[in-house]
Amino acid sequence: VVGSRLLPMRLVPCVWVTFILNCSVTEPGDRLLIVGSGEELGEWEPVNATRFATDKSVYPLWNCTVPLPAGKTIRFKFAIGRPSDDPLVYREVLWEGHMGDRELRVSRSIKKPQYVEEEFFLPGDYTGNVADNKVPFFSSMHSQEFQDPEFCTFY
Repeated sequence: VVGSRLLPMRLVPCVWVTFILNCSVTEPGDRLLIVGSGEELGEWEPVNATRFATDKSVYPLWNCTVPLPAGKTIRFKFAIGRPSDDPLVYREVLWEGHMGDRELRVSRSIKKPQYVEEEFFLPGDYTGNVADNKVPFFSSMHSQEFQDPEFCTFY
């Protein structure tokens, strides 16, 4: 189970990757998403994306752990999903706006979990004030590398 959905069984070796995102611009009910290539990340469909989780004790930190195919390059973006009355549709999806797709080259080693830490801001504003266009701006503030030169590359 990933997020709130079941993934089909497969025999591809996977690495458990935990994403930790510092995000303080969400509103109550918002869902922080990682959307991208591969069924683990929803095949670029926000309603199928993997959701981050948070609670009052750790907010504004959000996290999710995803099994990703070992040795593969995954393309993805972060987004905020604003829910609608229909659970199969978001009222609004705010995609990160400062860059093209992110790329993560997953380690070939399946022996240890891996972590990616990121932080985002709204465009042009690092003080917490909301910019007029309200497109999230994700800034690569820190990415932990795991003594494996193959682990990840962010562009």
